[in-house]
Amino acid sequence: MVEYGMRYPGSSTTISNWLFRSTAILLTAVLIVFTVTTTLYISREISREAGRSVEETNAALAESVDTALIRMETLSMQISYSNLILDRFSQYNKTVDQIRKHQYLNDLMDMFILIAGPSRFYYQLTMYDLAGNMLGMRTTGQFQRQVNLETLPFFEEVYRLDGRKLISAPYINERGVPVISLYRLFFDQYNRPAGIIEVTERASVIFSAFRTVNPSTGIFLTDESGFIIYPLTGEEPAIDSSSSVSHSMELSTIPWSLTVTRPKRELLKPLVLMLIIVVSVGVVIFAFSLAFSYVITRKITNPIIQLTREMETYSLEDRSAADFSTEPANASETEADTGFSELNSIKHSFRLMDERLRSSVEELITTRTQELYSRMLALQAQMNPHFLYNSLAQISITADENGEIEISRMVESISHMLRYTGSSRSSTVTLQDEINHCRQYITMMEHRYEKHLSLAVDIPETLLALPLPKLILQPLVENAVKACTRNRPPWIIRISGTRNGTEIVVTIADNGPGFKPEAAEMITRKQREYRDSQLIPGFDIEGMGLLNIYIRLMLFSRNNAAIRIGTSVMGGAEIAVSWTVGDEGYDSPTRNTGRLPAAKGKTPL
Repeated sequence: MVEYGMRYPGSSTTISNWLFRSTAILLTAVLIVFTVTTTLYISREISREAGRSVEETNAALAESVDTALIRMETLSMQISYSNLILDRFSQYNKTVDQIRKHQYLNDLMDMFILIAGPSRFYYQLTMYDLAGNMLGMRTTGQFQRQVNLETLPFFEEVYRLDGRKLISAPYINERGVPVISLYRLFFDQYNRPAGIIEVTERASVIFSAFRTVNPSTGIFLTDESGFIIYPLTGEEPAIDSSSSVSHSMELSTIPWSLTVTRPKRELLKPLVLMLIIVVSVGVVIFAFSLAFSYVITRKITNPIIQLTREMETYSLEDRSAADFSTEPANASETEADTGFSELNSIKHSFRLMDERLRSSVEELITTRTQELYSRMLALQAQMNPHFLYNSLAQISITADENGEIEISRMVESISHMLRYTGSSRSSTVTLQDEINHCRQYITMMEHRYEKHLSLAVDIPETLLALPLPKLILQPLVENAVKACTRNRPPWIIRISGTRNGTEIVVTIADNGPGFKPEAAEMITRKQREYRDSQLIPGFDIEGMGLLNIYIRLMLFSRNNAAIRIGTSVMGGAEIAVSWTVGDEGYDSPTRNTGRLPAAKGKTPL
């Protein structure tokens, strides 16, 4: 028997020293790897976030400028298309009767206020006829005088554009205020040039969003010839790509280029601060871990010493197998069995874990069942705002009483659409109901886009009574309308349907710009993720997008649904939605895949 405390032949260290050194080396390696990995990760994420931040800032600033210019353009178009305003302006310039002239002027001012609203978002509104008569209105009042149109710097260019808008660069007006003007030629009833409309806004208002960004952010706006629009001082932008992060984009309303830059040294400040925190915390943790490891090693070696002493006198014949599953009879037996109490504790822990596992499995089954039910409810949340219906009905009655038939019809269409989407009677409707809902939506849009928008439906009557989840087609038609209106009218939406055995296919096509490749790839990937995991990915349920439609169809048809996107014969986007009907449909070739046969020029999902 070896006496405790003696070293075995060849031993050069103790367990305590070996554990302490090993722990110290391991902690050092972990700290170094953690610091390096964290630094690289944070540096990469900060760089990515910096790029995204600059790009988002650029997009937001560009949108603010576009919005201001669109407001000016809309006002000029409303005036140029208002026969009443143009007639009053012509009568004002022709009449010599001062009383009538004053009345015509008041009528024009009232109509300007009616079109622009009480807020008068413009700085100055001016109308010129070809004889040189000028009539203008500012927020402080109106003015009129005689001018020579040919001497005005914008006359020739506006006349050449023949009714299209002309937006000036910032200039200083006669009051010393930096402004931007939008010019447009208007025509008489015989489509002959009759004069010019000028809508002017302060440059400080159009570029107001530029003042809200970080002062260290550089903002430069140039026109297509490189002329500096902003800063108003005309300073040449000095962009160093090695020391700054920049992003450029073109405005949607006019070919002006907006560039936003931020210095890298400012973007890397969080990284430096994070490194200081990581290193400081790491050093503290390292020191604490070393002290703790020393205490732990001492506590580990003491039980080993005790275990060694007991092992010298312990024999397996002294205990039976039953002893491992029973508690010791008394305290002295507990002390005698110190070496085996850990095993008894582990067995007891496993028994507890087994009981908890069985309970967890039962809870998991219940939770999964509730999850499937909650998923359907979350995807088709309902509302029943009776007060809203009553309010819309009152608006419709008031419009009828005042002779506003078009407003009354619009309100009735809105009410019908809300009652359809907010109905809680059933989450399943017929294809006929969905088509009627789409027609209601197109009727609403026709009020906005006049006669430029049309809907064609080609679905066999035998399919109209088939069931499907509510709000499957209308969101697709809405997306088609949004896409079409990016192009020039007319805008055409077509809905067609076919049946192949138990498979129903409804196609929505338009003559818009079509899908971008990255959008199609994202939709394909999201749907594949859902099919593989059966987990609902993050998306805005209020947007009723393709993912929402796809998931509800999959739940409705027990994973026998599919969506494919491609290019329509009209050159725009085409979305084909399919699902199966009848119990026999679940044995169709689309079972558990949610795929449609690939078609030429299509992207199967």
